[in-house]
Amino acid sequence: SNNSSNNNNNNNVLETIYKSALRAGKAVRNEEIVPEIAPLAQVSSATDQDEERARNAAFEKVILPEIERCLEELLSNQNSRQIQHFRETVLRWAETTEETTWLKKELHGPTLKLRRQQTEKFLDDDGEVRTIDIHMEELKRRLLENRSAASREE
Repeated sequence: SNNSSNNNNNNNVLETIYKSALRAGKAVRNEEIVPEIAPLAQVSSATDQDEERARNAAFEKVILPEIERCLEELLSNQNSRQIQHFRETVLRWAETTEETTWLKKELHGPTLKLRRQQTEKFLDDDGEVRTIDIHMEELKRRLLENRSAASREE
């Protein structure tokens, strides 16, 4: 299952890069997006300067923005997998329905912050920067404290 998960991740990465390359390839040939390519249509009159200008324009207007878009998409996909793993791991700790409910409530805030900030680090309510791992440790500690308090009450 982990191997098929890795294959899916690799396929998603390749698909994202492939789509990005296709978008860039179409865009650099579009005179509305890169008007600097128009002089190249007349092969006989196009100069080296025209080619240089068109190359630079295509790079600035299409290639660089598409690379940024592709990276954002890849990071977003990676982030979604990290959040999913974070939530699944924490919810596995629950031994009772009450603990599951409590954990889901506790996960809500950090999950929203992680999604909004698109990173595995986030600024917590107390102004501290947390990572998923640190937050998991704190949740586990609090869960065990709750269990221990509940068992003392019985």
